[in-house]
Amino acid sequence: MYQLFQRHRNKKKKGFTLIELIIVIAILAILAAILIPNMVTYIDEANTSVANANARSVYSAATAAAAVCMSRTPTVPLAPITNLDLSGATADNTTFQGILVGLLGDGMNGTISVTLTGTGAAAAVDTVTWTDGAKTGTYPQ
Repeated sequence: MYQLFQRHRNKKKKGFTLIELIIVIAILAILAAILIPNMVTYIDEANTSVANANARSVYSAATAAAAVCMSRTPTVPLAPITNLDLSGATADNTTFQGILVGLLGDGMNGTISVTLTGTGAAAAVDTVTWTDGAKTGTYPQ
């Protein structure tokens, strides 16, 4: 009988104990509690950067469109743009808005607003705001 107990005692047990599993799960929970808020912050910062980059692109296109308008004879008048939805806008060569939409192309989505300084030949692009859902970017800031 003693030999039977010895043989059973010498066998190596495989697997993890319940305590070991609970400790590993607790460590993973602590890491998740630390990392998840940081990841949310990084995602928000990335969305802000994308929005500002898109606003900068629209600003460059608006400045180019203004230059095209001023170079035409007769001069195409510049007019501020407010809440223009780019998904439904059409390009043309007769208005500041149409030229801007043509320069932006089909790949740009969202809503834009363009403010101008000055009037007539002295008009220039002042500020551009780009919005797409919850993301909003302004250039220059």
